[in-house]
Amino acid sequence: MNRRQFLKTSIGTGMVAGTLPLTGRLRPAGAQNPYDRYRVVTDRLNGRSGPGLGHDVVVVYLAEQILEIAREPIESADGYVWRLVNTKPGPVWVAEEFIEPVGGDQPQDRVEVADGPLNVRAQPTIASEIRATVATGAQGTVLNPEAVEADGYSWIFVSFGDVAIGWVALEFLTYIDVG
Repeated sequence: MNRRQFLKTSIGTGMVAGTLPLTGRLRPAGAQNPYDRYRVVTDRLNGRSGPGLGHDVVVVYLAEQILEIAREPIESADGYVWRLVNTKPGPVWVAEEFIEPVGGDQPQDRVEVADGPLNVRAQPTIASEIRATVATGAQGTVLNPEAVEADGYSWIFVSFGDVAIGWVALEFLTYIDVG
């Protein structure tokens, strides 16, 4: 049984527990690169000193520029999701809506809501702000493959296209075979 089949089966039976990477090869936690490559998808993208529009612009990135973005932390402020850029002396934060993952040797996982409606949240907790609610059958792309355990759920960071980007409970999703 391959990893996706195991996860599909495990999710359906509620057997998934702990933090586990959902894409790529399994590696010891210390061996994983904490950054992913993203491309700027707007003409000019402001890099700010903190996560929010009230922070100073410290750098401007241009269209198609490739950035290394930290998987954590992910912040929400002023209607945007903010991601930390791997820049010295740092920190530099950019709005996630204006970047996209760069294709690499490992495709991103695609998911579908199996039991909706499903709340898409700003943070991985049931107490967090609800950004949107997506219906059964809605499809998304996993942006952060590291599951976060909180409130009895495994949370992953998913983009549902133009509808919402945020944290959803893994237990209500199934994986889509794109291969």
